[in-house]
Amino acid sequence: NAEFPRDEVEKTKKTVLIEKIGKAFYISREAMLAARATNYPLDTRAARSAARKVVEKEEETVWGVVSAGAGQSFTANPLWDAANAEVQGDVVDIRGMLRDYNYSFTHLIVDVDSYAELIKTDSYGNRPIDQLPNGIQVVETAWIPSAVKGGFALDASAVGIIIAEDLQTEGEYRLVNQAYHNQVFERFASAVFAANAIVKLTLHS
Repeated sequence: NAEFPRDEVEKTKKTVLIEKIGKAFYISREAMLAARATNYPLDTRAARSAARKVVEKEEETVWGVVSAGAGQSFTANPLWDAANAEVQGDVVDIRGMLRDYNYSFTHLIVDVDSYAELIKTDSYGNRPIDQLPNGIQVVETAWIPSAVKGGFALDASAVGIIIAEDLQTEGEYRLVNQAYHNQVFERFASAVFAANAIVKLTLHS
């Protein structure tokens, strides 16, 4: 009838700031009336472009927060390129850094330059990305802060984003220019709750 010992559950509280980001666009009164009269779909290029700008700003904001909150850092030696990257050894070291705090290496988030080097082939046809163990997901993004010369290794279970109000539109008719003023927006918050689940990586100069 012995019982397993129960570890005390640690709880932490953190206040995060809800941000609203948006991009405005106009639809002319004539375009709206024409779409209604002909039952022809409205041209949504302006709306799609605005939505893309909002998503890009969200991603830039999130990775800025991750960069500021990362609890560990690692510099590859040699730096990663197709000719001499020692990806396997670096992954072992990074994985050990995360495991020291009971986290796993699940995702490798890299900037455009690092990803380009990962997929280049050397004179033997080998690619550095093929040295990564199975199970590590590689994500390329153009929105990692420029001061971070590489990206992040992290445990995805310890990282998240809070969506307070998902991507949507709001608008009104403005008589001054006889157009419908719209904006695509969202409200969200990003924060780092487990700093040591994130390793900031320097992979290139």
